[in-house]
Amino acid sequence: MDVQNLSVRFHTAQGVVRAVEDVSWHVDRGETLAILGESGSGKSVSSSVIMNLIDCPPGEIASGRVLFEGEDLLTWTEEQRRRPNGKRIAMIFRDPLSHLNPVHTVGRQIAETLTAHGRPQAEARSRARALVERVGIPDPGGALRKYPHQFSGGQRQRLMIAMALGLKPDLLIADEPTTALDVTVQAEVLSLLQDVQAETGMGLVPITHDLRVVAEGPEPILSCRDLAKSCGGFDALKGVDFDLHAGETLAVVGESGSGKSTVAKLILRLEDATRGTVLWKGEDLLTRTPRQMAGLRRQMQMVFQDPTQSLNPRMSV
Repeated sequence: MDVQNLSVRFHTAQGVVRAVEDVSWHVDRGETLAILGESGSGKSVSSSVIMNLIDCPPGEIASGRVLFEGEDLLTWTEEQRRRPNGKRIAMIFRDPLSHLNPVHTVGRQIAETLTAHGRPQAEARSRARALVERVGIPDPGGALRKYPHQFSGGQRQRLMIAMALGLKPDLLIADEPTTALDVTVQAEVLSLLQDVQAETGMGLVPITHDLRVVAEGPEPILSCRDLAKSCGGFDALKGVDFDLHAGETLAVVGESGSGKSTVAKLILRLEDATRGTVLWKGEDLLTRTPRQMAGLRRQMQMVFQDPTQSLNPRMSV
């Protein structure tokens, strides 16, 4: 998703309200982008544009483009805009009780998100049960027969997440997903979103005014700080810094002789660094003994540049 120079206005009796002014942001698959701002700053409005939830009039999209996989959603017809909603792009709303229908069971509502996109009824019911179980609701079979008011606030938010994940969307927008929840439940909901993201590779856009929510990011599995290597007065590597998180791909790019392979060898302790730290799950590899490294190497592997130099010619593959 690539939002470019988006501006949204509302025409009211008191005049024109500039809700969003020249906003741009970008999120890739598997990436988390937090949109942070105070109440009334336009966070939810920008996400509502993506889901085509702005009434025009009184709303007006004054400028900008909303590119989903390179196509500008703002140029699509109303019928075209409905197709990706729920299936490719999903949204969790702030107050689950006001977005769940009080006269229908949660099982019917979750199944409806699937049948609306052509899934057979039997498949939708089975999938609904699996989703409710996945988000940690006790007694999934019984839960499907209950109504929204029979669940706690945290459970209702989990049900909203289940509905949003039904069709395995590529992008999930979470608008204030932990508002009005206590700290413990907040942590559970955020952890659930991170787990699901790791499983599906979806892009995640949490929208919040709470700095604490944004600060709940997972620790990197690998961190390099000021990593350097010198040989006979020559600096093969100068002060490399980077973080790598679980499920993430980090490309090290550079010309021949720039030290790319040296970085990998220093991490695996195939060569000794001159200075710096290499933290693997919080443990500094550069201070480990050879015996300790032998055990740790089971958790990390390297594919070398030249297979003919890495495979033993006197042994079968």
